[in-house]
Amino acid sequence: MEDVETADPRELYDSCTPIQDVFAALAERVGRGNAVTMLFNRLEGGLIVPLARDILVQKSHRQEPPRFVEAVPTKAWKILGERASRSDVWVTGDLVVIELSARLYDGGDTYKYLGIRIHPLDLADLLPAPAASLPATTTIPDEAREKMPRVSSAMLDGWADLFRRAYKPEQITEDLAIRSANGMFPDKFVPRQEVRNRLPARKRGRPEKPKSD
Repeated sequence: MEDVETADPRELYDSCTPIQDVFAALAERVGRGNAVTMLFNRLEGGLIVPLARDILVQKSHRQEPPRFVEAVPTKAWKILGERASRSDVWVTGDLVVIELSARLYDGGDTYKYLGIRIHPLDLADLLPAPAASLPATTTIPDEAREKMPRVSSAMLDGWADLFRRAYKPEQITEDLAIRSANGMFPDKFVPRQEVRNRLPARKRGRPEKPKSD
């Protein structure tokens, strides 16, 4: 996610996908057990670093002030460990873990990560979006889109990186790119020229005919 680190945290969070939606889509493709394994391994290993909307920490003797829109540390997933398959985080989007203390009569510290979401860049190898699933650009009129908040350059750079990894160069068209960008940022204005500027360079002229033997 290094391409989008400069984006506003709340704006970045809004562009992410709820973890329960990611899990449901993955489970439909590979089955629930495999989906848990694939997601958990990436989360525990730090290959996917999701964001939580709210973070609540209850230490053994005090309640810490709530925090908002922060990354869920790999430590939380390591604490979850073997209980991952039975966790309801895949359904609710909320992760609750307890770090036990070595001190006698100490109940440990409780960490609650609520509203977990995953950035699309982290899903490229798991769920590359097929063209058929992308919303049409006519869903929202251009006049209405232009009144929406403009998408940031950092977020568009992140989209472009994912888009180029999800599609082969010969599959990429301007219309497909526009549909993809609008689908990723449904509540933002995405300038067409900004999308064009991030497409791979294409040769001008007619494609060459194959040479006959």
